[in-house]
Amino acid sequence: MRYWLISDTKEALDGMRLAGVAGELVADAAEAEAAVTRACADESVAVLLITAAAAAWIPAAVERQKLSGHQPLLAVIPGPDGGGLGPDSITGLIRQAIGVKL
Repeated sequence: MRYWLISDTKEALDGMRLAGVAGELVADAAEAEAAVTRACADESVAVLLITAAAAAWIPAAVERQKLSGHQPLLAVIPGPDGGGLGPDSITGLIRQAIGVKL
């Protein structure tokens, strides 16, 4: 089982590679949707990470995978600029993941 990253920026992809996470770079919504489809079909991918900007291109596909209950687990992460998450991001992520208000 492994992690896989779908990123809209080379910097995020390079940074995650330093941590041992492989992935692919996408430039538009069509590429992002195709990448999510490929990653979801790959049984070795346990956790699919996608940058917030790339996820914004394909919100329906992201929600569909999040709610499917099937592997891989999909998580939206901020890009190198920190974009995509609000000021209460950590608390919000915990609330979203476990359903408990802190």
